[in-house]
Amino acid sequence: MADFVATNVLFLPIMLVAWLKLDASQLSGPQRSAALLHLIAATPVLHVAKLGSGLVSSALGGYVAARIAKRHDVLNGALSAWLGVTLTSYDMVRRSGSANVGTLALMAAGVGCAALGGYLALRSRALRIRHLLPPVS
Repeated sequence: MADFVATNVLFLPIMLVAWLKLDASQLSGPQRSAALLHLIAATPVLHVAKLGSGLVSSALGGYVAARIAKRHDVLNGALSAWLGVTLTSYDMVRRSGSANVGTLALMAAGVGCAALGGYLALRSRALRIRHLLPPVS
C-alpha cells in the first residue's frame, strides 16, 4: 500500500508539469486524461521521471513491508509488489491478450526494487542491532 500511495504522491508533480505543457481547455475529462498520459509517454524526461518514481516507490513499499514483517526481509519486500504485478498482468491481458516485453521488464524491475527495499530494511536492522550491542572481545 505504501508503494501505491508514494507512486501517486510522486506522480502528482509529473502530472502538473504535463498539465502546464498541454492546452487542455477544449478537451473533456476522458480526452484530457488520455492527452495527458500520451504527453507524458511522448516526453522522454516526463516518461523517465514517471518510471523512476514508480521504481523508487516500489523500493519504499518493500522497505515498509520488511519493517512490518520483521523477518525474511527481502522476501517480504519482494512480495510487497504482488498487487502491482497482479494489476499490471490483468490490464495487459484485458487490453491486448499478449505480453509486452517492456511491461514484463518493468514488472520484474518493480519486484527487484521492492526486494531491494527489503534488503535495505535488513541492513538498517543489522546496523541498529550492531550499535545497541557492546563489541565482542
